[in-house]
Amino acid sequence: MAFGGQTVKNVSGYDMTKLMIGSWGALGVITEITTKLLPLPEASATLLTAFDDLARAGLLTRRILHSVLLPAAMELTDEKAASLLGVKAKYLVAFSLEGVGEAVERQMADIAGIAKEEGALETRVLKGEGDRAFWTAVRDLPLAADVSAVLKSNFPISMQTEILGTCERTAQAAGIGCAFVGHAGNGILTAYILEKGGGQPGPVAELIGKFTDEAAKQGGNLVVESCPRELKAKIGVWGRPRGDEALMRRLKEEMDPAGVLSPGRFVGGI
Repeated sequence: MAFGGQTVKNVSGYDMTKLMIGSWGALGVITEITTKLLPLPEASATLLTAFDDLARAGLLTRRILHSVLLPAAMELTDEKAASLLGVKAKYLVAFSLEGVGEAVERQMADIAGIAKEEGALETRVLKGEGDRAFWTAVRDLPLAADVSAVLKSNFPISMQTEILGTCERTAQAAGIGCAFVGHAGNGILTAYILEKGGGQPGPVAELIGKFTDEAAKQGGNLVVESCPRELKAKIGVWGRPRGDEALMRRLKEEMDPAGVLSPGRFVGGI
């Protein structure tokens, strides 16, 4: 079966692309993928902006989202995550900028100006190897030696700073080290539980429950991407049950009636 083309004949039936992505092999096996490669941008750079106040950092991300500026990535981190990324800042907003050289320079200047208006303590530009190394570190953060579990929650973009702040205070109250990276352009917050709480599955499980409750209050949820086996036994890695679980079970029964594709791997043991 081939799917993915934007043609009229594909408008009926299941949207197979969206069904397969994220199904963890529960609905079918992908045997061939055709991709389109794009050339690397002419120029790229990273702009780092440091803040001592989360609300001000959040105002910067909101202003950029509502502007004509188009950064390739916009990450909002707390102090622990910034430290793991080799940056000293209580709160860090990092921008990746790509395109023709003149456009990259113009966007850097514009964003730096807005950051200064919002009270940024410092702005720094990374180019060349420094630019590449920073985003490699962001990508590889789950592999850091002191990360014991990785959690990912979703919610409305407008709630990014509020939820990050709430989760930060909740972790501090529990005495469990956490580092937070918010994808400020899409309403996803990744929490990295550090080794300090890795050997205490009970308190960490309780903390994960509180994080999940916070996301659920805003209409979102939380999934556990990775964690120790003893912790996994105490939590629901797929977050709160949702009303669409029955629909997913019906799809599983229709597309895999014998139940041979990744049994028990997906939400609710599907």
